[in-house]
Amino acid sequence: AQHSMHHLEESVENTPLEYLQNRFYNGRDKEIAKRASHNLSKDELATAQERGNILDIVGRQQRGKHLFYEVRRSGRDESDTDWEMMSALERKDPYVMKMVRNFDEKLKSMQSGMDLRPLTKEEVRMHLENFGIDQDLAMGKIKRMSGGQKSRLVLAAAMWTNPHIIALDEPTNYLDNDTLAALTKALVDFKGGVLTISHNEPFVHAVCDELWRVGDGVVVTEPVPGKAPKKLSVAEKRALKLGIDADESSMKEAQNNTKLTAAEKKKKAAAEKSAKGPVKDLYGRGK
Repeated sequence: AQHSMHHLEESVENTPLEYLQNRFYNGRDKEIAKRASHNLSKDELATAQERGNILDIVGRQQRGKHLFYEVRRSGRDESDTDWEMMSALERKDPYVMKMVRNFDEKLKSMQSGMDLRPLTKEEVRMHLENFGIDQDLAMGKIKRMSGGQKSRLVLAAAMWTNPHIIALDEPTNYLDNDTLAALTKALVDFKGGVLTISHNEPFVHAVCDELWRVGDGVVVTEPVPGKAPKKLSVAEKRALKLGIDADESSMKEAQNNTKLTAAEKKKKAAAEKSAKGPVKDLYGRGK
């Protein structure tokens, strides 16, 4: 939250509505692209333009246990590409791995459907309302918002991508009591995973099931007082792997394993037999 608050200061002349539209334009989170691990410097861009160097990442494939990326090189036609193993790319200039990370982020946004979510004024306004930012606030400049209202905006932006895991760093900072209560309830009701760093013990005890205490190079886990660590059901474990809701996972499993009645099995077998045509003997005569 503090990291995002820093970047929010760059948009104080914009409205909250404009901030979300600009940040997620083209279905990608611009804040991720600003990170040093993703953002290419002018020198790195110049290096990529040198003949024979990797200019762009345009594809990705899993081949057995290895991950391959399709790369385009400077000085070649766009259709003339090579496939490079991940381990080979890691040994090249550091800018290449930045390109890899940016391409991975692009794939994530496409797979999550974030690039399909409309950034219309109405869609963004309704999203902001869910975080206590009414129409008047949404159309006013960010610099006029209080610290608590800016925190709501940061949280609204973090939730725009519909994540299944939320990581929060000191999320209770700058929050008024009403916003803190609303955030606590929202996280308790959230069906995904929550990882938070906080010195606010009542907040941690309300939201979390397990504590991780870090010190002297050691991580010690313990249950939150009065709470037993939650054990995931089989459906929840499968859903976690797929990145979807447990109920949705169970529904898909049920749809994929529909049991047929005896009459339905007979009808299906007859249809398959009919589709194959008449059975012929060794001499090509129909039986």
